[in-house]
Amino acid sequence: MNWHESQARPPVLVVGGMHRSTTSLAASILTAAGLHLGDDLMGAGTGNEAGHFEDNDFYMLHQRILAANGLSLEGYTSAERIDVPATARDEAVALLARRRAAGRPWGWKDPRTVLFLDFWADLLPEARWLFVVRPPWEVVDSLFRRGDTAFRANPRFAAEVWVAYNRRILDFVHTRPDHTVVVTAADVITDHAGFVRRASDLLGMPLETPASQFRPDLYAAGQPPHRAGLVRGAAPEAYELYRSLAELAGAQRQGLDHCGSPPRLADVAAAGLIEWNKACQAIAERGGFSAQVTEARQAVETASQELAAERDTVVRIQAHVDELTRDLVTERAARAEVTAYAESVAAQLAAAQTDLARARAESEARRLEVEARLAVSDREWSARLASERARRESETDQLTAALAEARASVESLTREAAARAADHDSAIEQLEIERAAARAERESFETTLRADRDALTAQLDAERGIYESLRQDLTGRIEVARSSRRKAG
Repeated sequence: MNWHESQARPPVLVVGGMHRSTTSLAASILTAAGLHLGDDLMGAGTGNEAGHFEDNDFYMLHQRILAANGLSLEGYTSAERIDVPATARDEAVALLARRRAAGRPWGWKDPRTVLFLDFWADLLPEARWLFVVRPPWEVVDSLFRRGDTAFRANPRFAAEVWVAYNRRILDFVHTRPDHTVVVTAADVITDHAGFVRRASDLLGMPLETPASQFRPDLYAAGQPPHRAGLVRGAAPEAYELYRSLAELAGAQRQGLDHCGSPPRLADVAAAGLIEWNKACQAIAERGGFSAQVTEARQAVETASQELAAERDTVVRIQAHVDELTRDLVTERAARAEVTAYAESVAAQLAAAQTDLARARAESEARRLEVEARLAVSDREWSARLASERARRESETDQLTAALAEARASVESLTREAAARAADHDSAIEQLEIERAAARAERESFETTLRADRDALTAQLDAERGIYESLRQDLTGRIEVARSSRRKAG
């Protein structure tokens, strides 16, 4: 398709016409020709065994508007004014937005569209309109044969609805001649190629010419001449409307002469006698079917009993389904609760991991601090030990050199030595307390420091033994000195 994709919006073709005017056949031909008329199309039904080709979204929207006005959902109405509620307008705008968003040529078909032509034209200025018109007597016959209940009590209403639809079409075509095309049902049936060509010209894009979609068994054309006269007598406007629309479709005026002249009373009486005779024949034929009707009724009763049994089964199945549904709801609630608990646990775990990481960092910092303090303590202790050794050596030298003078000051020296020894012991005890505290603190954070602390303790013990040996040696020397002095004295 060669429509310009640079255009703001792709082309749209709306197919409309009175019910039973071969609009479904027209839509099937356009679909086969490559035009997208919807993703969710209405299927086959009574009188449309080949399918309706109606977009269900537009179909249901039209039904809701009709219901809001208290009108037939089928669109069988001759009302001149139908109001569109604001909610329906919003729904229509959203529906058109979804169709436009696909970015491709598109359209839809629904006979009810004819009731809302101005509404859709205002919302969809890019639309092109293709209308199919069929003789009113053929449409009325098709409605009667299909058995639509709307026309059983008032057969004339079928002609009135035809007039209401086609009057709207004619008025709309006159206001938008460049955007509309009218074709006859005969054109759609007999000339697929010409019909597709006219649709292509209207859209401004080529469409393929499909194989024939027409099924003669689904279409009844031609009626006894008196029936055209009956329709013309019941709805005089229908004849002129059809002539005007058919001429817009390109039909020759002389080809419309079979529409019949205005009926005379004698013609109406003769037509009535013909229909009277046919009705009597139908009654007679109906009597011959009484046995079949009785048999059919018995079959219906049997089917009703079977249907009742099936309904009981369905009720039991539905009860079981309801029970399963309740169990499913309970299970979903339990799962939701478990999920919430799992999320809570996960949050707590994340918080615990954060706290653990923080505690590890604090522990590492404290371990480094303790190691630093121990290192400082080791250096201080080594310095004090070296100083003490030097001092003791100096004192020993002085005592050795001044042994002669030691007699006078032996008591003072003894007291001084005892005091220093006490100070030394106190210092050692204080160091032991500090070392124990440091050891306890180091063991709480890092077990690997124990070996180093134990080694340091052993070293301290060894040094204390050395100090004790020095003290005892000094004490022995003092005693030797005292003994020497006694002997000398």
